[in-house]
Amino acid sequence: MENKQVEFENFREYHFVLLGYSEFKDVYAKFSENLKFYRIASLGKAETVEIIYDVPENTLTEAGIIISTVKESGKRYLRVKKISLLEGELKRPTQTYILGILDDNEEPSDYSMQLSQTIENAFTTQFTIDVDDVVKKVEPKIEIDISNDRYKLICGSGYRAELVYEKATYKDIKTKKTVEREGVTLRLPIEPCKESDELLKLVERKIVELAPYNLTRFEIAQKLLYPKIVEEDVQDNQDDE
Repeated sequence: MENKQVEFENFREYHFVLLGYSEFKDVYAKFSENLKFYRIASLGKAETVEIIYDVPENTLTEAGIIISTVKESGKRYLRVKKISLLEGELKRPTQTYILGILDDNEEPSDYSMQLSQTIENAFTTQFTIDVDDVVKKVEPKIEIDISNDRYKLICGSGYRAELVYEKATYKDIKTKKTVEREGVTLRLPIEPCKESDELLKLVERKIVELAPYNLTRFEIAQKLLYPKIVEEDVQDNQDDE
């Protein structure tokens, strides 16, 4: 694996679903009409394949730890996300760590030591399990294939963001169940700023074709591939309150 030093992603993603018979051209037109001090530049098309890994008992994902490989632009990255399991306003931002670039014949389990150290450093509480031993046993669970058109949003202030129209296919690797969705993603700088707030307010107030779906890719996959299980988990949590 190249570049073994852990890096943080420097953007935050906001996902939206296209409603009804809406088309992306309508969304693009509204961004163009309302962003008076921005230039929209095409970044072309891209293909991304993300594979999410876990052990058969789903020990890691149930703890909010998402190990995945992400292949785009000919490179395959090893990534860890720490997601918040809280709901609504209590939900905290996702933490994302990029460990490096994998060869095609390498798997996350080959780097269990680096992964376990990253996971343990991301949590303030002590684990009661041997994280390294768990990571050594992970296997591919979910595949997400994304075809997208990317656009750079460039403001005169120097602010940069991305608007992405995407067609995503979510697949359970074991059962082969597949669900397709079209949507839009805003990739905004991780640091809060007025420009990011303005873009989110624009979507909320002006672009009725979009509805927020602000979940991680894993959470979206869970809701689409296993809706009954997700509903039962929600009901169990309500019963416990």
